[in-house]
Amino acid sequence: WNPIFAQFKKEGTGWQYLWLVPQDIRGLARAIGKQTTLERLDEFFSAALSRRAAPVVPQVQAQVSVFGAFYIGNQFTPANETDLQAPWLYDWLGRPWRTAQIVHAASTVFGPGPYGLPGNDDAGTMSAAYVLSAIGLYQAQPGFDAWELTAPMFSSVKVGHRLTISAPRAGRALPYIPTARVSGRPVGTVWLRNWQV
Repeated sequence: WNPIFAQFKKEGTGWQYLWLVPQDIRGLARAIGKQTTLERLDEFFSAALSRRAAPVVPQVQAQVSVFGAFYIGNQFTPANETDLQAPWLYDWLGRPWRTAQIVHAASTVFGPGPYGLPGNDDAGTMSAAYVLSAIGLYQAQPGFDAWELTAPMFSSVKVGHRLTISAPRAGRALPYIPTARVSGRPVGTVWLRNWQV
């Protein structure tokens, strides 16, 4: 068995599936060690097929799979659902700037043209993940009362009747936010509760 091959797995390798425990990130970090977890995440988000350069999410990396059916390597592939929550794991490990850095780098594989969506949309999952990331919110742990935060890519976004996100200097070139406020009050975490969203 080798974790860089998709042996006995569909749409991913042992590397992609390692991160599919969004309900217990701290438990994963305890099991393999926090430092090892961070080192493996850093390697996972380095350039395609283990070439060091962080964070690089080149177009080739988005296309390294054979239409989501076969994967090889230890790289992040933003073209498939298996990897979508992985950048957000850094939030739970005390490195929110890495989440922001990787989410913004991954957004570059999306575009307005005919090939602007990596992989296939699988009932809208890829589009939804991009839209949530672009507005600076993501629920990486389904069923958990937390919407993780990162820098929005738009200066202003209105979501429904209750939520307006305002970030005057936002854009793909500004992946970090130093502070956040909800209804004028400072947010002291890298996530919001459901009632705040």
